[in-house]
Amino acid sequence: MPETPRRRVLRRTAVVTVALLVAATGTTAAARKQPPVADLRADVNQDGRVDVAGSSDEAGEEAWRPGRGAVFLANVDDDSRRCRLRPGDLDRIDPAVDERLAACHDAADERVNGVRDEADLAPLRVPPLAVGDQASGRLEVPAAQRPYVRLFVRRDGALRALRGPLTARELRAGVEPALEGRDVCAVVEHRAGAVTGPGPQAPGRAAGPARPASAETGPRPGALRKPSVSA
Repeated sequence: MPETPRRRVLRRTAVVTVALLVAATGTTAAARKQPPVADLRADVNQDGRVDVAGSSDEAGEEAWRPGRGAVFLANVDDDSRRCRLRPGDLDRIDPAVDERLAACHDAADERVNGVRDEADLAPLRVPPLAVGDQASGRLEVPAAQRPYVRLFVRRDGALRALRGPLTARELRAGVEPALEGRDVCAVVEHRAGAVTGPGPQAPGRAAGPARPASAETGPRPGALRKPSVSA
C-alpha cells in the first residue's frame, strides 16, 4: 500500500538591511590618499562574536544563507522580570489582560534592561576610520523595516538608542552598534499545496530558498544584511 505523503511545511527567514554611510568631509592627509571605506561588520560566521581585526566575517557578508549570515532575534522576553501579574489576571478570559501582558517585554522600550537583555541583541561593529574632524556617519534601516527593529550604539560605556549621526570622534575610535528585533509576526501563505511561515516577518526579501521543516511554530531568527557603503 503506498505511503500517504506527509504535508511539508516550508519556512522562510525575513531580512533586515542595515546600511552605514559616512560623509568623509575634512579627512586626514592619509585618508585623502586612500578614502575611507564605511565598513559595517556583523557576526556573519555565527560564532558569537564580530571579527574586527581579521576577515572571518567578511566572506559572503552580502548574501544570507542558512549557516552563513548574521541573524537577530525578536527581543520579546522579560529579562528583568518587570512585567507583573495583577490579582485576578488569570481568573478570567479577558482580551485586555492578554494585550497588556503581550505588550510588556524588553523591546517595548528604548532601554537595554541589563546584561541579559544585551545578550539578546545582535552585535555589529564599525572598525576605526581615518577621518577628519568634520566627518560624520549614519546608520540606517529602510523605512518599511523600522517598526520591526531598533538600533542601539554604545556611548559613554552603555548601549543607548541610536539618535542622530555618528561623530568623527566615534568613527575614529570604532563604533559598537547593536540591533534589536522588536516583534514577531506570523505570515502564512498557501502556495502549491505548501505552507510558508510562521516566523518573524519584517518587510524585506526572503533570504535563501525555503527549507522543508516540521510543522512546529514559534519565533525563529531573522536575517541581517549589512551592505558597506563607500565614503
